[in-house]
Amino acid sequence: MIKVALTDDDAGIRKVVRQTLTRQPDMELLWEAEDGLDALERTDDAEPDVMVMDIDMPRMNGLETLRQILKSRPTVKVVMFSGRSAEELAEIALGAGALGWVCKSKPQDLPDAIRAVHLGCVFIGA
Repeated sequence: MIKVALTDDDAGIRKVVRQTLTRQPDMELLWEAEDGLDALERTDDAEPDVMVMDIDMPRMNGLETLRQILKSRPTVKVVMFSGRSAEELAEIALGAGALGWVCKSKPQDLPDAIRAVHLGCVFIGA
């Protein structure tokens, strides 16, 4: 089982992702967080294999959270999940250590992205 954590400040998005992930027989959703600070605290309690994380969040944005997570938990793989599809942002996220980028308009891409980054591959959704 791939242990997945979700960090997004939008409850509606979290619901869609939760529904998508619960239909995957090889994935378990460990926890959900509303922002980066919450994600850091929850990672201390239960470390996921893969984190799906919004790039734009209050209190601590996704890029800073990504840097902090990878500093303390370098084995965690991260898929950035954003409403913005700009290639430049994807490059910044990958440069900061994320292995995946998926647009929120295509949540159906998340299972494939999670599987790919879990194996150490890079995944960039269209």
